[in-house]
Amino acid sequence: MNLGLPDDGNKPYETAERQGYDLLTEAYGAGFHFTLVVIADPANQEAAAPDKLKALSEQISGLDHVKSATPAMPNPNGDMLLMSVTPEDGPNAPETKDLVNEIRALSDEGSVELLVTGATAINIDITEQIMSALPTFAILIVAFAFVLMMVVFRSLLVPLKAVLGFVLSIGATLGFTVFIVQDGNFLDLFGFPGESAILFLLPVLCIGILFGLSMDYEVFLVSRMREEFAHTGDAKKAIHLP
Repeated sequence: MNLGLPDDGNKPYETAERQGYDLLTEAYGAGFHFTLVVIADPANQEAAAPDKLKALSEQISGLDHVKSATPAMPNPNGDMLLMSVTPEDGPNAPETKDLVNEIRALSDEGSVELLVTGATAINIDITEQIMSALPTFAILIVAFAFVLMMVVFRSLLVPLKAVLGFVLSIGATLGFTVFIVQDGNFLDLFGFPGESAILFLLPVLCIGILFGLSMDYEVFLVSRMREEFAHTGDAKKAIHLP
């Protein structure tokens, strides 16, 4: 999944925001809307020499998927410098996310430390943190669900069946979302103006909501089956309730 935040490029074509976005993109490129702010922190005066700063700016300009980079501008004290980097692609493009990491990787501990900030970099950092934590979050949810069901029903098969159904539901939900929203299939059928990244909170919300609903339904269903079996002693009747 490619997670991100929606922008004006995801709005319907008839809105003024989308029309303005498309005009600026056509004239200046998709990255014009999402400039990266790069802060250079020199370790010493030698590292802040004009020739070295010029070389650093040229090095950043030469990176892949960089449309332009401004020269390093010092603050009044001369101990920090500011550069604006315009990427070629939008904020949710994998190329822009890679670019942020590449700029940070140019930092030299003994010379200059490069910090990338701004709304675009912050959103990229948030989505990367969520993606890295998502597997652990999902595993914990599944494990807790299994233990909870095992304690409630004192069984292994019932919680195993419930957990497998939960995992399949999550896989189907997120897979269908990627197929429609991210890959751009059947967009007209569902009313989307175009393919886009998936909202970064969606996987967390889906896992939490589906977990709660599936466990509630499982408890209601199996409890009613158990109640009927306790009254009648007929296993078939307990399963085939009208």
